[in-house]
Amino acid sequence: MTLSTIICGYIYAGFLVVKAALEAGLLYAKAIITTLNSFVMAIENMIKNTCLVIFDAAMAGYQILCKYLTDWILQKTHAKEYLDKFCKSIFKCSYVLKELLNPNSSITKTLAKNFDYNSEPQEQLYEAVASFENFRQQICSAGFTFMWGLNYIRDYGEQILAQINEWVDIITRNRNRIRKRLESYFYAIEDYGIFDLLNRLHAFFNCVLDAAIDSCSSIATSQNFYKKCTGALHITEIGAGQYKLTDSWLKQKLGTCDNATRQLNGLSAQLTKVLIDAGITSKNLANAQASYNLANFVRDTKHAIDRGDWQQIPGVKLFKKTWSSAGEFGTALGECMHRIAVNIGGAITNIDLSWDNILEHLYWQDDDIVFIADNDVVVLTDIFIDPGTQVDTITVNVNKSEAEFAEDTLRRFYWTSDGKLVSNGYIVDQIANNTTDQKIVDEITTKASVVNDMSDIAQTVKKY
Repeated sequence: MTLSTIICGYIYAGFLVVKAALEAGLLYAKAIITTLNSFVMAIENMIKNTCLVIFDAAMAGYQILCKYLTDWILQKTHAKEYLDKFCKSIFKCSYVLKELLNPNSSITKTLAKNFDYNSEPQEQLYEAVASFENFRQQICSAGFTFMWGLNYIRDYGEQILAQINEWVDIITRNRNRIRKRLESYFYAIEDYGIFDLLNRLHAFFNCVLDAAIDSCSSIATSQNFYKKCTGALHITEIGAGQYKLTDSWLKQKLGTCDNATRQLNGLSAQLTKVLIDAGITSKNLANAQASYNLANFVRDTKHAIDRGDWQQIPGVKLFKKTWSSAGEFGTALGECMHRIAVNIGGAITNIDLSWDNILEHLYWQDDDIVFIADNDVVVLTDIFIDPGTQVDTITVNVNKSEAEFAEDTLRRFYWTSDGKLVSNGYIVDQIANNTTDQKIVDEITTKASVVNDMSDIAQTVKKY
């Protein structure tokens, strides 16, 4: 027996001891990993089969709801035939009737918040839905209006947003639970002494003294065994005797939570944008959309003029008013509220004098800016136009079929994001004629795209 044989046998015996200890450690770690995997899988299934399914369905439903409501809003649904058609469809819907009979439902709360709709006593509700005529008069005529549509979209969206935020919190808590389990696993294998055994295994890496001796040659596998151990344990060496869990394994275990959180935050951002654009001043959004559509009609009148299928609308006002500060705008709005309340003759508390409602009833009438509600006309010209200021006018040519829509649109106003009150005629002129106010063109185009995105059923189906 040679000296190298004796030394190789001695080294190999030491290697086998370390190897046996590590193999036992691997079994211990495997048992913990199996439990950890089951825990993570349960959370992943909960997220995939509950959370994401719910919000895919909720957002798809929200988009489709927006499509139908915006269609209704943008197609002059104040007309009786449209309203009756819509009302009949609603009356046939058992779900809506059930929601109306529930004083705590979203639809009932929306009606109660925005209209003089009394959800009590319950017997009155049952009477209201007992026949179509009662339903039409008490629910449809009073409730399903322009503003109700956008307010309902906003309220429903806010509900989804709140649920998204709740689920983000739930997922975050479960991510922390997974992270703590991962930490516990790491400390468990450290306490077991696995890291010390791996460090001892290092000592055998360069102990191949004689390739001709089987036991000595077998030690050459120590490096491969080390790699096998670290792979099975999902750890990597970061320094002399120092280890950490591998980034890829951490990403795998936390990935479902992180991906779900990113998806939900994306939905939240998307929904928030729609709610900001549609919720603060609903009428503003509608006026923006109407102006955008009309500008496109005006662009197309060249062909209509050639055919004689057009109508001139002279004296379209090109008005733009900028307030120097929020305080100045507040003063102007306060003057509007006071004047409307005084002229209408009711207590100011009984009149909806929100800026959105003022925009709803603000028109050009001849050379005046007026608030028109029912048979009341309140002149507000001097509040918005300084004495002696000349308001420019143009002539707009539109398709005859769009003349009524154009007349109404051109008489209305839009409030810009930077505090300007502009006539819709000004907007149409800027978009249709490619003039210089690019800022307002971009703003109106963005606003209109919000509604168009909500209304595009083909896009909705494609996406969801």
